[in-house]
Amino acid sequence: MNKKYLILTAVVALAMTTGCGNSISETEAVASETPTDEVTSTEVIVIDEPTEDVEVEEEPVEEEPEAELGAVSTLTGMPVEETVLEIRPAVVMLDNHYGARPQAGLSQADHIYEILAEGRITRYMAVFQSGSPSPVGPVRSARPYFIDKALEYDPNYVHVGGSMQAMTDIINLNMADIDGLSSGANVFWRTRHKRIPHNMYSSFEAIQNESKRKGYRESGNFTGMKFNASLTEIGGEEGKYVKAVYNSPHHGTKLDIILSLLSMKNRRNMKGLSMANHILMKMTIAS
Repeated sequence: MNKKYLILTAVVALAMTTGCGNSISETEAVASETPTDEVTSTEVIVIDEPTEDVEVEEEPVEEEPEAELGAVSTLTGMPVEETVLEIRPAVVMLDNHYGARPQAGLSQADHIYEILAEGRITRYMAVFQSGSPSPVGPVRSARPYFIDKALEYDPNYVHVGGSMQAMTDIINLNMADIDGLSSGANVFWRTRHKRIPHNMYSSFEAIQNESKRKGYRESGNFTGMKFNASLTEIGGEEGKYVKAVYNSPHHGTKLDIILSLLSMKNRRNMKGLSMANHILMKMTIAS
């Protein structure tokens, strides 16, 4: 690489000529002046000066250490406080009737189940551990096919009443039952912005306090889900939406089975009726 330096030399010549008049009278003075001529000359000198190429050593880039996840929720795979893992989950039955919307607390749930209930209306079952919604609701009644899923979390099971089969299952399975029909106003309360039965609410804190009052275990005993041990980039395409289709029972097949159950000798027995209803719901879900 060469650098060029320009050296400018300037020579300036200045000539001045001054003349005076021969005589000056008392009333008149005559001055005579010769104009000044400026002469400027410019010379450009180019000097080539060789320079050495300087090699710049690049500093090595230190790789950032892999982030440690610390405590990870076994329900979501997301980082949580260590104390969260010791919390017994709360499973809450939530209304999905159009008169119940919008629901409160769903966005803080770790897992949400939506299953067809009756009249082609679905019902939600929300699982809370890392989130602590206040309020949460509207809380609705228990159903046996929801209990089947709730048992996977060893939770405090939160509901307001339920079908005969569901209430029987709760007792027989020795679940940590928190029922709005037998709990005080500090655990469940109704609001005025919606109509009964779509206005019963609670909160995660109120549920935990009621659980302690009843002497239930404070920590859950469940396996949870397995996630990557470290942060891992997952491939695939971004999901835009999920579509779930509920089909009606087919006449001549499933309904015939139900009708045959109801025609048994214990048709008028409520136990037989609730069992038939239980089977119907399970078959509807599987369709």
